[in-house]
Amino acid sequence: MAKNQIRQSSLAAATHLLEYGDIYFAYRPKVEAQIARGFDDVARLYMILSPHVKRSYRLIIIGEKHLPAVSSGGDRKSWGFVEKVASRPEEVEDQLDAEVYETKTHGERQLPPARPEGVKNSGKHRG
Repeated sequence: MAKNQIRQSSLAAATHLLEYGDIYFAYRPKVEAQIARGFDDVARLYMILSPHVKRSYRLIIIGEKHLPAVSSGGDRKSWGFVEKVASRPEEVEDQLDAEVYETKTHGERQLPPARPEGVKNSGKHRG
C-alpha cells in the first residue's frame, strides 16, 4: 500500500462526525475599499457555523483572511478563533454590522458591515 493511501486510511478511521449543519462565510472589506477585489481589500474573514441539531450559532474569525488550501501535505498552519456563541442568529448578525470608531489621525471612521460570501450545507436534512 502506498504511503499516501495509508495516511488517507488512518485519517478516515480517526475522524467521525460530531455535528452537521450549515456553514456561512462573510467578509468585512477594509475601510477604504467599497468592494473587495482580492485579499488585499479584506479586513476580516468570518465563518458562521449553524448546527442542525441544536440552536447554537458560532461566529469564527479566520486569522489569515482566507481559508487554507486543500493539499495532501497537511503542513499548512492556519488559525481562527470563536468570537461569539449565541442561541439566536440575530446575536451573531449584530457582530457583523457596520461600526463607527475614533482614530487619533483620521477622526471618526466607519467600518463597513460584513458581507456574505457563501454557504455550504452539509446535505443532511434537519431532524
